[in-house]
Amino acid sequence: RLDLTPAQQVAAATALVETLSVDQRLALEQELQEHQPALTIWSPLPGPQSTAYYSAADEIFYGGASGGGKSSLIAGLALTRHRRSLIIRRESTQLRGLIDDIARLIKTRDGLNNQLGQWRIPPRTPHFSALFPDQLIEFGGVPNPGDEERHQGIAHDLLAFDEVTQLTEYVVNYLSTWNRTVEPGQRCRMVLT
Repeated sequence: RLDLTPAQQVAAATALVETLSVDQRLALEQELQEHQPALTIWSPLPGPQSTAYYSAADEIFYGGASGGGKSSLIAGLALTRHRRSLIIRRESTQLRGLIDDIARLIKTRDGLNNQLGQWRIPPRTPHFSALFPDQLIEFGGVPNPGDEERHQGIAHDLLAFDEVTQLTEYVVNYLSTWNRTVEPGQRCRMVLT
């Protein structure tokens, strides 16, 4: 469960593992080894970033000074917790730094299509194994009225607004209606920095 603290998650996982048969434990161990790079590729900093990352809230407002880890939180959530992510800035060119940060984390730009503003995260690289075989991060800008309609009807389980103060309330409300998923057990959330 993603709404638990790290210590609570460990305790719950330990209790669950103790109920497994030997064959089930071996299968779980193999699965964890296959996905281990994805589980360790990014972790939140102690303090406010960890509080935001592990929060059970559906809407997270995360502020602070430059260099406080706001964009890093968005990248970390998109890579480690979500199947379909949409990251919005007023101008899509303002997302270049965040794209570079993700590339540094997974050590590749494979699957990145700058023209479409989509990154189909490769299922496996020498340094990274995606948690989901169809993991997608989309990037978008909404500089003009009506630009938000380009994202209409497309479900995203993570909807992140980087520098939300540069956007109108209408844009945020409009796009929030597609913060949803059809995947059983996949958590949906919005992050506004």
